[in-house]
Amino acid sequence: MTDISWDTAGSRYVLPLGGEEEAQVDVRTSDGVMTLRRVFVPPSHEGQGLAARLMAHVADDARAQGLKIVPVCSYADVWFRRNKDQQDLLAA
Repeated sequence: MTDISWDTAGSRYVLPLGGEEEAQVDVRTSDGVMTLRRVFVPPSHEGQGLAARLMAHVADDARAQGLKIVPVCSYADVWFRRNKDQQDLLAA
């Protein structure tokens, strides 16, 4: 499995899974705020911690860029509730 990359044209983080499958986080960034619109892992790869791996990467990237996060996606929202050490990234 290769590393997570940023797809500028698609405004998303992508984790290739082999073949044509990929896990992804769709985002929109504006005025210093990154809105997490969708976290997706194909059903064939669920239960492997890939969504959590993607979210940790997104959080690290947002922190490095000085961005705040709005988790619109329900998975992203739950991830932040479970990872209290990352909640400082949430936009007020």
